Amino acid sequence: MLGDILPQTLYAEAVALFNSYADQPENWPSPPEFAHQPGRLVYNGSCDLAQQVQALANAEEMQAQLTEVLGFSVNCSGVSLWIDLPGYQIHPHYDSPGFEYSLQIYAPDVNHYFRVIGTCCYTEPTKPMFELAYMPNTGYFMDRTQTILHGLNHHIPEGYTRHSIYLRFNKTQTQ
Repeated sequence: MLGDILPQTLYAEAVALFNSYADQPENWPSPPEFAHQPGRLVYNGSCDLAQQVQALANAEEMQAQLTEVLGFSVNCSGVSLWIDLPGYQIHPHYDSPGFEYSLQIYAPDVNHYFRVIGTCCYTEPTKPMFELAYMPNTGYFMDRTQTILHGLNHHIPEGYTRHSIYLRFNKTQTQ
């Protein structure tokens, strides 16, 4: 579990954007790739938050930390902003092969969140191994996205939404 991932000003901007959902739902469609799991919305508005987060992920300081942990360099190839609505649950799954590594940052309002809606890793589809707490500006880095079985072990309860900033990484190609 990682903490204090984003600088506080950027985190506050993320929370404000997620909280704008009620006023600007047209910026949060449910894309076709999530049709099998209704209840996940993905931001498609004009705010540059995703670009700011991607720039931070590719900046020297974070790159040095990732290289130290992984033993090689990676490049952040994309950032998505998600809202999971009440009732949503994503069953145990492996990620698609379009990226090799991921970082999920939880972005709830610091005054209103439900700790037991973090990501759960499984040994097999019906056997949870551990579950991460869903807390402000925390998250996890997954180094084997296509081989680690993970999901959401609980439905999002009424009165809550789950906000995530999801970064996708690939190993940097050497020249």
